[in-house]
Amino acid sequence: MKNYPNHKEEPLKASEPPATYSAQPTVFNPSQQLLLQMFAYDSSEEGLLELQQVLTTHYRGLADKALDELWDSGRLNQERLQELRNMHLRDILAN
Repeated sequence: MKNYPNHKEEPLKASEPPATYSAQPTVFNPSQQLLLQMFAYDSSEEGLLELQQVLTTHYRGLADKALDELWDSGRLNQERLQELRNMHLRDILAN
């Protein structure tokens, strides 16, 4: 995962009133800035669906490439996939 200079790992606290959040300025990373500029020209539902498709295709390709590299290196194999199928991810993420 990329580290963005303005990203804070601390989660917002639910006990704080919403007004607390609005006092903090929003800083957009370069990807967000580009998307906002693009939306200035096309705000249609069709444009949104097309953008979703492009992003989905792009990130699916990245995931496929990463999985292929794991498979080719031997770090991922059929046995490991079976282990992952039997794991309770909610339990792992809760820890």
